[in-house]
Amino acid sequence: MDKIKILKTNMKWLIIVVLPLIIIMLVYYIATVEPESGGIIKLKNPLTEEVEPGAQMNFQETITTIEEDFAFDMSELAVQNAIHHMSHQKVEADKKWGVLPLTEERVDRLLQVVQHNRNDYKHGSLYEEILLKWQDKNFTAVDDDHNAIWELQDGSIGRATGILSAKEEQAFIEEKFSNRQ
Repeated sequence: MDKIKILKTNMKWLIIVVLPLIIIMLVYYIATVEPESGGIIKLKNPLTEEVEPGAQMNFQETITTIEEDFAFDMSELAVQNAIHHMSHQKVEADKKWGVLPLTEERVDRLLQVVQHNRNDYKHGSLYEEILLKWQDKNFTAVDDDHNAIWELQDGSIGRATGILSAKEEQAFIEEKFSNRQ
């Protein structure tokens, strides 16, 4: 009699908890997998954002997500890290620790954060100068921008030594961000 009671309890638990989870996972899988992806989860209709001629971002990101990631109360170190990590997409360096997609939306939002906190950040004018250039799609000195932030952070390894070509940048994007969802 006790075995039957235990079996019924286990069956109820499976039906109430496990089965809905399996159904949710299956629906998510079907909704997100491209038919020709070979079963690899990729967004069906990713946004393609032009970063620079020849380099494209293929992932979906919402303004809400960016606003959460780049809140107005960001610390100065977090702003430095964001600029530093975004610059890795465009610079040559022996070592790169940390990556963050360099998108128009991220640059715009980070610029808003910097301008909001200009009186609180010790190096706010530097961040603003860099982000204004990037907002205008001016990456001709992105290696210098990287190194300015890198020096603020007392960098010793990973100094930028040049700027990636559009083809090299596209390869970096594909390597680092192609599976991003």
